[in-house]
Amino acid sequence: MRVLHIANWYPHPDAPHEAPFVQRHVAALRPYGDQVVWHIAVRPGRAWSWVRSGGPADRTSILNVRTKKWHAIEWLTLLLVVHAWITRDRSARFDAIVLVIAYPLAVHWRILRRLFGVPVLISEHWSAYHSDFRSTSPGLERTRRIFTPDLPVVCVSNALGNDIARFARRNDLDLRIIPNIVDTTRFHPERDTRPIAGRFFAISGWRRPKRPETLVLAMERLCEMGLDVHLTIAGDGPLMPEIRALVEAHGLGQRIDLPGRLGPERAARGMREAHAFLHCSDYETYSVVCAEALCCGTPVFASAVGGIPEFVHAGNGMLLPDNAPETWALRIREDWDRALGMDRKEIAGAMMARSSAASVGERYAQVIQSCIGDRRP
Repeated sequence: MRVLHIANWYPHPDAPHEAPFVQRHVAALRPYGDQVVWHIAVRPGRAWSWVRSGGPADRTSILNVRTKKWHAIEWLTLLLVVHAWITRDRSARFDAIVLVIAYPLAVHWRILRRLFGVPVLISEHWSAYHSDFRSTSPGLERTRRIFTPDLPVVCVSNALGNDIARFARRNDLDLRIIPNIVDTTRFHPERDTRPIAGRFFAISGWRRPKRPETLVLAMERLCEMGLDVHLTIAGDGPLMPEIRALVEAHGLGQRIDLPGRLGPERAARGMREAHAFLHCSDYETYSVVCAEALCCGTPVFASAVGGIPEFVHAGNGMLLPDNAPETWALRIREDWDRALGMDRKEIAGAMMARSSAASVGERYAQVIQSCIGDRRP
């Protein structure tokens, strides 16, 4: 099985940490055949430039343009894909094409399918469908028309699939659910590591819809209840100045650490040592950090939103019905002993079986093979 992945998001020199979840999906498919990646993107910027090298993709074509007009970006994307196809090595044949991130790559997918002459499917990770791209532009209708029963869509969660179906105003889409991958070589339990009572851990790219202020204020409430608590809020992002200011304003500097960005090994160690992992958000398409914590064997307290309830449940954590600090503080206090007493080996084993590269790669390969068999033009 030889598959070409045309990705709108992928790591590259200007953004080496972009979309690692896409790179992991591709890598997980390698045992099942050759996987080729073209990183093709058109991005609004201050100046025109064309980047055609660098990064781990087999081919890179990133066009920076001085426009934000949807139509222009869509047609320029099509031209870049057509150019890459025409100038490819013609001796290399593909069994299927995966368009990674539907917009804008797949706006003209019917043209591309005729050009490619092989089955085409979409791999989607974007949470923008939940909010209709925060736009009322007429261009949304062109995006909605991408989604038809003739174009299989691989989604990382049922929540994302439901968002796409609602956005597209269709209930007949061919949706396949393949979860994100956790790097279980780093995120796994360790026999000699024991959780520390009262020590909690959170990590994210801190931007909305994340709600770190809830976690800060919940810690304050727990201190007022007389509990000895300590929270590490790791990561970075646009909300970090707000988080720092809130910690300082409430005098919680001795209770809350803000170490900034952590590498995977340090993040995994923080998860393993934690009483529980905390994740508060108004919406999540999946939440890889919650999955990583569970692979470490750490119970998760998380908002009951989006794709999180698809793998966080009473057996491995606690789902919070709202994001009020009082709700979080009371739930942590009520489930204090239960979280410490959970079987962490069992939690890790179940989540690793769901999220490992081997498990996800096998399921993803089956999806692509079924599309090749069912939909060859």
